[in-house]
Amino acid sequence: MVKTTSKAISERFKWWLVASTAVIVGSLLLFVVNLVAGFAFFTEKTAPLWVTVVGVISVIGMGLGFGCLFLVFLLAALRGRRDKAAVVDEE
Repeated sequence: MVKTTSKAISERFKWWLVASTAVIVGSLLLFVVNLVAGFAFFTEKTAPLWVTVVGVISVIGMGLGFGCLFLVFLLAALRGRRDKAAVVDEE
């Protein structure tokens, strides 16, 4: 009996991939804004508070985005391994 295999990453994980990628890209854009603002205010003694806040938000966003991406890949791998074990058990 031949069982059709599932996709590498199922449809329910697709939105998580899109969301985590959007968070990563948005955080990288914030980080670029932070770098530009850092250079613009470089001559002053201290950077404005919003530069620091944007930097912290961008770093936290990148961490959350990559963490979510890693979790989605891990869950997809576990599901694929479970599906493969089910196919082997049926043979």
